[in-house]
Amino acid sequence: MMKHRMKQGQWFVSIGLVVAIACFGVADHARANRRVTQETLQRMRAESQRQRVINNLRSTASRVVRLMAEGRFAEASQTFDQSLQQTLPPEKLRQTWQRLTAEVGPFKQQLGNRTELINNQRSVLVTCEFENGRNDIRLTFDRNQNVVDLLIIPHN
Repeated sequence: MMKHRMKQGQWFVSIGLVVAIACFGVADHARANRRVTQETLQRMRAESQRQRVINNLRSTASRVVRLMAEGRFAEASQTFDQSLQQTLPPEKLRQTWQRLTAEVGPFKQQLGNRTELINNQRSVLVTCEFENGRNDIRLTFDRNQNVVDLLIIPHN
């Protein structure tokens, strides 16, 4: 069996190398963790912003349906983009609502809403209960959170 004896200077150099390697490893690990943490924070911020937008759209959709149910069509149409305001002015919106309630009875309540992404546009479907059935009112929004389309469809 061979015994290796280190000279005193070699001993300190060996310990120094071990400490240096450990420090570099810890530093690299810390940098990697910091990068991952920053990326995670950016993802969390983006998700939080996306959720705020979705909540705003859901709130707007719910408010538009409430305003229509209350007969406040001019206020409801204020959330429409310019094109939809021309296509569906307050009087025509009133007529559309009256035709709907003539078919399914008086509006009773909103049952909930859900979002969909269709052709890169976010839509909110508000499920409404009427006296004789349920219908979904789909409001599609642009990037500026204006209503660009309003569609009434039977609830599935």
